[in-house]
Amino acid sequence: MARILTKQLPDNKPAVLIKYKKAEREKKRKHEENAKQKIISQEKHQTREQNHVKPAPSNDEKERALKRTATRGVVKLFNAVNKHQKELDAKLKTAPTEAKKAKVLKSVSKSSFLDMLKSNSNEAVQRGDDENVNDDKASRWNILREDFMMGGKMKDWDKDDDIEYDNENNQQTVAIDEESD
Repeated sequence: MARILTKQLPDNKPAVLIKYKKAEREKKRKHEENAKQKIISQEKHQTREQNHVKPAPSNDEKERALKRTATRGVVKLFNAVNKHQKELDAKLKTAPTEAKKAKVLKSVSKSSFLDMLKSNSNEAVQRGDDENVNDDKASRWNILREDFMMGGKMKDWDKDDDIEYDNENNQQTVAIDEESD
């Protein structure tokens, strides 16, 4: 006991458990692990932020337009898939035998589906063009139309009428120009 009490201890270490090295090693190991984890998380954050672009207010309209276009495309795709599935089901229901059903299934291919998509888009474009023409005609002011007030009565307003109406009898009479003789 005297030997333990007379032993010189370092000032920076506690007197209790001075020879217990395992706790100190574990503390160092945890500290090193935390440092490694911190470095790894910083690297992950840097890789995530590497290609990140903060949204600019000037790009908002462009982004909205792109989002709208993408949404329309996805809707058209799903509608086309739904239409294709309905057509396939209808063909399968009309096929009476298993052999004919197999033949119908063989006729369905990726290229036929893509052709259907293209034909749908062409129809939509043609319909859209027709609608634009109709919208253009409907959106203009009626007075600016070239055929405004061009009914039967107003078309020939400057010419003499050959047919006159008799208001009392509601009968038509033909006027003959005497000057032409």
